[in-house]
Amino acid sequence: RFEGLPKGHDGRELGPQELSAYWGNVEIPYRPYYAYEETLATVGDESGIANSLLSAFERLTAVITDREVTSLPPLPESVRLRCRDAYLRRRPPASSSPTPRRTAPGPTGSAICCAGRAATSPCTTSRPVP
Repeated sequence: RFEGLPKGHDGRELGPQELSAYWGNVEIPYRPYYAYEETLATVGDESGIANSLLSAFERLTAVITDREVTSLPPLPESVRLRCRDAYLRRRPPASSSPTPRRTAPGPTGSAICCAGRAATSPCTTSRPVP
């Protein structure tokens, strides 16, 4: 089904150097930052950086579209940063008092706290555990 692919623009088979250049152009590198955050490379990376994820996707797009589309249209830096910041995961503000632990009866009459560990003291809240 995929035998003989990829092919050149004229349908001919690519030679060894052309194949190497092709796979180098369509390779999408692993970037740990993008593995742990749900950020789009279109706003996470600055344009024009050759080894960025954005540049890798631009090269792939150029191959897929037969060079009809080769790059993302210019985006003002202030807009890029605002969009990037919309994807940032924010930590919740630190609480001034510890969260009370709730307990429920365990299988042998012991108590199990809401985190699933055995509790050695009574619950500090009067709300029942669901």
